[in-house]
Amino acid sequence: MECVSSVLEHSLEAGRMDDHMNGRMENDGGAPYRYQLSCSIQSLSLNERHISASRLDDLKAHNRDCRRLLSRKILQYFKIRDQSRKLHRQNVVMTREIDHIGQALGDTRRQLAREKAAAEKRLGLRVKEVDDLRLALSRASQKIQRRLRMISLPGKKEHTEVQMFDGARTVEVPLLRPCSIRPRPSEKPQLGYLR
Repeated sequence: MECVSSVLEHSLEAGRMDDHMNGRMENDGGAPYRYQLSCSIQSLSLNERHISASRLDDLKAHNRDCRRLLSRKILQYFKIRDQSRKLHRQNVVMTREIDHIGQALGDTRRQLAREKAAAEKRLGLRVKEVDDLRLALSRASQKIQRRLRMISLPGKKEHTEVQMFDGARTVEVPLLRPCSIRPRPSEKPQLGYLR
């Protein structure tokens, strides 16, 4: 019973100190609350006389259980708060790493795009060079074929196979063997071809 009285007195004193610290006076609207508090304290002090020892022990045991439960909840709260802070720091670090990786990936993509464009440009130039070379070879082959067709002198034809530059086909052209004919005394020396 003395314990309950001390608790009530401590609560009343704490309420008075809170009112004094907060600067609350009777004219600021706090009087009704203090009146209700005083009535509650008086009712508790009256009920204190009717509380038996066993009931008081039960209340103390219940109070201890509540304190233990509250202590466990507080420990869990601090544990969860520490874990939350740790996860927050890890999240910040991982976010920074992801940002760096994304920036590096973007730089790599841009570098690859530039290299791809340069490679395509070089490939286009080489293809153009190859096409120009093929065109030049085709024109040279056609020119050679025209010149070979213009040679139509009668003579002993020795056919042979000649590979054209373009590699498109193989044609047979006559090889004409040049020779020198002894001129007559009254004639000038001439070159001719044997039949």
